[in-house]
This record gives sequence, C-alpha cells and structure tokens, in this order.
Amino acid sequence: MDVEALVAAITREVLKQMASSPSKEQVLILGEKGCSRCEALEKKLGDGVCCLYPQDAGEADASRRIIPFLSLAQMSALAQGRADDALMETVLRFLLLGETVEVMAYEYHQYADTAPEGLLSLYEAQKEQLESFGLVAVDHALKEVVRFRKALVTEADIEEASQRRAREVLLPEGTQVTPLAHEHAKNLGIRISRK
Repeated sequence: MDVEALVAAITREVLKQMASSPSKEQVLILGEKGCSRCEALEKKLGDGVCCLYPQDAGEADASRRIIPFLSLAQMSALAQGRADDALMETVLRFLLLGETVEVMAYEYHQYADTAPEGLLSLYEAQKEQLESFGLVAVDHALKEVVRFRKALVTEADIEEASQRRAREVLLPEGTQVTPLAHEHAKNLGIRISRK
C-alpha cells in the first residue's frame, strides 16, 4: 500500500469516527423523563447539552449524572447504603462504581428556616455522608442566603459563603463573628444577619 492510499484510508476512518461522535456534552438525568423538575434541569443545562435518561441507551457515555431532586426518604436510604426504588438503585450503582453523582436540590433545604436544629443537623450529617460516597451539589443549586450553625464565624466562613454566591449569612443568636470576618463580609457585600 502506498503512502497516499494509507493517508486517505486513515483520513476516511477519522472523519467517520468524528461524524459518529456526539458534539454535545451528554448528561444523564436521574429522574422520570417529562417530570417538571427534570424539564427545569434540562432548561438550566441549556442547548449545548444532550440530556439522557436511565431508560435511554448510552447512559454510560454521559459525562455527568444529575439527580434533579433528592427527597428526605431517598436521602436517608442512600446515606444507609440502601436504595428503595429503581432510580435510587441506579444512583447507588454509579456511586459503587466510583462515579460522581450531582444533586440539583435537596428536599431538606426547603425546611432550613423552620426545622428544629436537631433534625436539620441530622440531614446535614446525612448530606456529609453522601458527599463522602461521591454525591455532590450542583453549582446551580447555590443559594443567596447561607446559614451557619457555629459558635464562631471566621473570615474563612465568609469566604466559603462568597464561593457559594451568598449575599447574606444567617447566624443563630449568640454566634460570635471575628473582626476579620466582619471586614471581609463588608468588602464582599455580604450582610450578616441573626435569627
């Protein structure tokens, strides 16, 4: 085979592979196709993303795996290494394979302002447990108000709130704030409030 024929054959093969490979990022949405939360997630991801669902072929090719909403029951079960339905079995399988799974929204966040401290602490501990398994929050889920439950808030805590795009930090009564934390919050335009 001459060099020109070899180059032509390689070029044809490369062009064939390029034509068959998807140009959009593939994201696996771990939810029911057509549900309102899944549709909202697709909208947030934008047109540059090809959204797949567990029933679609090719879910293994996805670069990201996202749960639109994690309920209280699902969160508790996963934190114990259990899956109570087929969808959560899929999530657990990905975690066992060492894959990262992102969560768009946690149900317990809806109760952050009303839940007793003990109960909220339970769900925050479960969230930390799930993070150690590879379940992480999607950046889109960042809130403008960050609530700290600490005895002392430092400059590092304010920086963390800034990274989460917070405009306000909500603290329980009696929480001490260091002078550097106050100054850093002021410089970043973050308001410190007490509840």
